[in-house]
Amino acid sequence: MVCVCFAFAKAYSQQPVEQDSIAQDSINEMVKPMKKSPVEAVRDFFDAFHAQDSIALDQSMADNLILFSYIKSRSKGNSMEKASKSDFMNSILNIPENMTFKETLIEISHTTFEDIATVHTTYEFHVNGQFSHSGVNVFTMVYYNDKWLITGITDTRNMLY
Repeated sequence: MVCVCFAFAKAYSQQPVEQDSIAQDSINEMVKPMKKSPVEAVRDFFDAFHAQDSIALDQSMADNLILFSYIKSRSKGNSMEKASKSDFMNSILNIPENMTFKETLIEISHTTFEDIATVHTTYEFHVNGQFSHSGVNVFTMVYYNDKWLITGITDTRNMLY
């Protein structure tokens, strides 16, 4: 009788195991890397901005990105400036090495609908350790190719002069 049990057990141990495709899909979904939030993507943008990392900056923005700046100056009046992605990249890369700059984000909020988001920040900008201006940034973003991509930036600049 003992021989029969071993023979029976061995016969079943060789049977193929059926995989539940729904369970496997669930496991695959669980091991996917977590999707960054739009706020994390904006923070990464500023890390690259402060490091003048042209590769990371380029990869964080859509090729056809447009930047609008609304500048409020007591002495010069109000004005609007428009820049392309390449204009922005050139301005960052041409900052002299002896100049330091820091944009400190004060408050951050965001709204996300499916694969579209806006991130709003208030900020203070310092050059060589001195306060330059403050304002608000609005980032328009889309989730494209597994990452948040900045498609537009609009900012205000409240100048002291």
